[in-house]
Amino acid sequence: MSVFHGIGVFAYRFRWAILLIWGLLLISSSFFAPGLSGKLKGGGFDGA
Repeated sequence: MSVFHGIGVFAYRFRWAILLIWGLLLISSSFFAPGLSGKLKGGGFDGA
């Protein structure tokens, strides 16, 4: 059994729990997202 097969079996067996956890993370992050706009700033890489 390969590692990817094991991950796939785990994800299939606990698919509803994984979806629930992702949903809870999405909902909880939406509470913190509005306060981040003042703390973050635009930027990036400088060209050569």
